[in-house]
Amino acid sequence: FLFLASGTVAAVLAGTDGLVVAEGGVGAINLPYVASQRGTESTRAMHPRTLRMFSEIVTALTGSSFMVDAPYVTTTKAELIGLTSAAADEVLSHTVSCDSGFSARVIDRAPCGRCTSCILRRLSLVAAGRPAIDRRLPYRHQAPGTPEFAAMAWQALRLRRCLDDVDPWARLTMEFPELIHLDGLLGQDQVLRLYDSYAGEFKAYLKSLGIERQWM
Repeated sequence: FLFLASGTVAAVLAGTDGLVVAEGGVGAINLPYVASQRGTESTRAMHPRTLRMFSEIVTALTGSSFMVDAPYVTTTKAELIGLTSAAADEVLSHTVSCDSGFSARVIDRAPCGRCTSCILRRLSLVAAGRPAIDRRLPYRHQAPGTPEFAAMAWQALRLRRCLDDVDPWARLTMEFPELIHLDGLLGQDQVLRLYDSYAGEFKAYLKSLGIERQWM
């Protein structure tokens, strides 16, 4: 809410009627990795429903139509990276995805490598064919074998099984009922394509680690 509010203030002062956020779909929707992940353990800061509600709040407060737009909400992080040219690699190498790397406020602090944000970044760079971006600051830990990695792999497996069902949408919403909050915001085909791409990217990451599973 704080970051959306700050961006909105800047947008309004600049005389615009909207704010663009660049979060990818997997992070924005943020399906739980395990069944026990509930409530505040699953951020909804960039969820399409949150952005719509925030847009309505700003519209009501200003008296003018205002829209927070997330143009990449049906795109994976790997696909977002693929939209950039190799000329951007040096800049991307200085970005931070780690849950603890930036918050520590330590210059050139190496990312942990084991949090879900680090793992998502790593698999996305591999799937995009750009793993060299992370060579500037080697990770402090390797992901395989950690609880976070296991949770993400378990989610990817469940996604793949749902998507391979004869009725993928019905199976997917039964496995992840949180998807009902996307009703009227994203189409079923868009959501299915998003997670089909993501499951494929996770498989590519497993293969790069030499631990590819037949069920993926």
